[in-house]
Amino acid sequence: MTVFDGESTNKVANPRHFNRIKRNLRRKQQQLSRKQKGSNKRAKARKKVASVYEYLTKDRADFYHKLSRKLVDDNQVLVFENLNIKGLKRTSRSNSRRRGSANGESPATAAIAV
Repeated sequence: MTVFDGESTNKVANPRHFNRIKRNLRRKQQQLSRKQKGSNKRAKARKKVASVYEYLTKDRADFYHKLSRKLVDDNQVLVFENLNIKGLKRTSRSNSRRRGSANGESPATAAIAV
């Protein structure tokens, strides 16, 4: 995301949430796949995989909330550009590179922060 304050342009880096937990998630999913279906240990392993996904979701939401709160506190006027996000996703590049991107999350979060 790019922020223009009238004088200078600042680019907010994408924290790449998914890339940080990819190794941990892969390990938990491998452990889950080795368990026998219907067993109690498989249920526990499934909950561990779910907790990694829950952490990822909460981590993204926390980042966007903090970013939107900072934008609202530091600026008097916020202007958002409408982008065709679905059209931007349809490129030849890998979808995994965009997995951690906001996808329109910031305007919605900024509206809540006001």
